[in-house]
Amino acid sequence: APRTAPRGEGRTLLLCEDETALLQLSVRILEDAGYRVLASPTVDGALRCEAEHDGPIDVIVTDVVTQERSGVELAQE
Repeated sequence: APRTAPRGEGRTLLLCEDETALLQLSVRILEDAGYRVLASPTVDGALRCEAEHDGPIDVIVTDVVTQERSGVELAQE
């Protein structure tokens, strides 16, 4: 039987990707899958998105290596 892709069901996802085209594509795919996406091309921007967001963030998707800090540091903060 065919499988269906998992759905976000309104969960909030924080996305940090420094490649603009990949960031835009990822946002579109994730929103179509039912996620509320907070997106930024920088770690500092992602942290601002998190600080301004009222509610939990269910999932973090980030580059492991960014120009300013690592994705691991973003997840820890």
